Amino acid sequence: MKNKTEQILNNLVKSLEIPDNAKEKAEKRYENIGNWLSRKESVLAKFNPEFYSQGSIRLGTTIKPLNEDEEYDLDAVCLLNNLNVNICTQKQLKELIGSELRLYVKANNFNKPLDEGKRCWTLEYSDSAQFHMDILPSVPDEEGFISMLESNSIAMDSIQTLHTATAISITDNTSKHYTQINKNWNKSNPKGFHEWFQEQCTVTQLITDSVGLEAKNENVEEIPTQPIKSPLQKAIMILKRHRDIMFEQDTKHKPISVIITTLSARAYRGTASLKDTLNDIINGIEKEITCDMDKNCVVLNPINPSENFADKWVDEPIKKEKFFKWLEKLKLDYSYLVSHKYVDNKLLLENSFGKEAINSTYKDSLGLKDKLMIKAKDLLSLAHIQKPKWIMNPQYSVGIICNVSKDGMLQRQLHSNEPIGKGWNLRFEAKIQNIGSGRKFYWQVANSGQEAQEANCLRGDFYDGIISKGGKVREESTSYKGSHFVRCFIVQKNICVAVSEPFIVNII
Repeated sequence: MKNKTEQILNNLVKSLEIPDNAKEKAEKRYENIGNWLSRKESVLAKFNPEFYSQGSIRLGTTIKPLNEDEEYDLDAVCLLNNLNVNICTQKQLKELIGSELRLYVKANNFNKPLDEGKRCWTLEYSDSAQFHMDILPSVPDEEGFISMLESNSIAMDSIQTLHTATAISITDNTSKHYTQINKNWNKSNPKGFHEWFQEQCTVTQLITDSVGLEAKNENVEEIPTQPIKSPLQKAIMILKRHRDIMFEQDTKHKPISVIITTLSARAYRGTASLKDTLNDIINGIEKEITCDMDKNCVVLNPINPSENFADKWVDEPIKKEKFFKWLEKLKLDYSYLVSHKYVDNKLLLENSFGKEAINSTYKDSLGLKDKLMIKAKDLLSLAHIQKPKWIMNPQYSVGIICNVSKDGMLQRQLHSNEPIGKGWNLRFEAKIQNIGSGRKFYWQVANSGQEAQEANCLRGDFYDGIISKGGKVREESTSYKGSHFVRCFIVQKNICVAVSEPFIVNII
């Protein structure tokens, strides 16, 4: 079972990866804009510009957008090595880089103008690749970074482990010093964070054959390529997809990726198995959150211990509340994903990890989907199967769990289409989302085969569930050889808002 679970999880990751054509397009555009900014005609050339990626694209944890309306975030840094905080203002730096980006937009016939954000410049691509690129203006500032750490009482022996050589100062047009020569710029260190993350990934000593592309321009660093992802990277991708789906209608309060990434990397225990990695992370994330003297939650930046990634939780406690609700749901959904109930919980999992991802994983990992769907379709087409009597408008998902028993003793769980003999008691239970009040459960039970026909017991109509269980449970028994099925319908005000896939009972 462990190997099957590992296969399921790896196929889920595969379904979340950026398609090759989109990846190639991202790399090409990244290279093009880097070459433009560092070309000899550029006003930036004399400042020795350096262009490199940051964020999930650099860490190798980028996932496909949920739908065609969403875009990939391609985050980049434009570093001018021959400038520093003592000789230019943030505004001068940002406008300098912005002037070259406007020329790039004009030269490449962009449909949308260059957009200025609080810290970055944003390029909006108009084709089907679903990309936008955020470019962060910066200058090197190891000295200022170390000074900031010291002012926050970070000990020197700790500072020496924080990858300070790649620290930078970045622009922020809301800063009160934005138009002044002043050392008090915001600090960052994307390369340092990447180095720390790579150290966390390699705890397993997993051997990979990562080969980067040969750079055409020494000022343009390639997006790091990793043909074989580490278990930590894969786990973070799964967590991010689960987060995206849960907060699809509430993006304002969804847990930010840097918190998920940091906590996951800290909770990772160096295991090579993706299942074990996810177990360690999902059950260990909460332990990696500390508290300050005021009992506020703290998620420290691993390469800048003076920065709390969860600082917004203080002023916006709903963000903290939503994070822990997500974590609670993640634990429950993951238990379904890796359990032997996987087949029966397919519809529930689609709501947590995405229909496309689960369908792909279901088919690739188990090799059952096509056979089950064909068999279910054949059973549903039988003449004695009654049509639903309600208006059909499914908006929710419902799955079915079946436990079998004999002589009053619970024995085990039964999977759809799994062979079973006569004389067993079956207990079907509906597993649903929180649909709300006023719902009613109906169970369609249908038999097939010669024995059921001779006993005049083909059935095919609709029944109530056990009243004391709110109708969510239906009990049957295995009496006739053949393939039979059970379906659950959930009805509100004469509208069917959810229907399960047929649970096939294969009596031999």
